[in-house]
Amino acid sequence: MESGLIATPPDDDGNIVYPEAKLELENGLHQLETLLETNVDKAFDKFEIYVLRNILTVPGDLLPYVRLKHYEVGAPLSSFVIMS
Repeated sequence: MESGLIATPPDDDGNIVYPEAKLELENGLHQLETLLETNVDKAFDKFEIYVLRNILTVPGDLLPYVRLKHYEVGAPLSSFVIMS
């Protein structure tokens, strides 16, 4: 292996070109990207579960007092925003 790398001729700029390494580098970068994406995805899943369970919840004793604007009796229709 070492003799093959030493025998590789340099390109026009004097840099040694390793054509065999290109595929290995691309494969390694793809594996690294996949690993990073998987870990970030798992971390966001954990964050989402935490937020939904601990931050965006309404305690059970307050549920009878929570009422959305469109459920209020006698709410004027002009108070609703119509999205198109």
